[in-house]
Amino acid sequence: GSRTGPEGQGGDRAGVRPGEGRALLWAVVDHLKKFDLGVVEMSDDKGQLNAEFLGLETRTSRTGVKFGQKKYIETVLMPIDEVALKRCHKSVARTSQEPLAPELLPLYGTACGQLQWVLSSRAEEGFSASRAASRLSAPTVGDAVNLNAAIKRIRDSSHLERWIPTLDKKTLRLI
Repeated sequence: GSRTGPEGQGGDRAGVRPGEGRALLWAVVDHLKKFDLGVVEMSDDKGQLNAEFLGLETRTSRTGVKFGQKKYIETVLMPIDEVALKRCHKSVARTSQEPLAPELLPLYGTACGQLQWVLSSRAEEGFSASRAASRLSAPTVGDAVNLNAAIKRIRDSSHLERWIPTLDKKTLRLI
């Protein structure tokens, strides 16, 4: 069965051999269970990890590791409210240099931080996230529109994951 914790909490530690690193992993899992931060599961003999922690979903297998944030992207990552943008500004164009309305500044900061958080699994929006963060002190309407566009691209492809293959001992791969 699946091991999700110590005996009496969804699993036992029978079969854990010293030197495998599993004892350390279980100690970390036991500690994390004190907080409501996510779920960690480990299969019994395969040594595979399936975890969701702080919005990052991780799955290991003998062939590699997958990282994704589908649930976080679909439930937490939100663009700045377009209705509010249009209510506060005449022009909502990507090129608008009009300063963002003061009541929208907290929404811009939140959206910017949420986009930063998904970069661990979705690095392709790194430039957009960096640009948005660099404008935090004085964002324009155009900055908000561009930030929303980056968030939309991520949300439209929330199923994508980062895959890191496992290499055998004789393989050296330069990427």
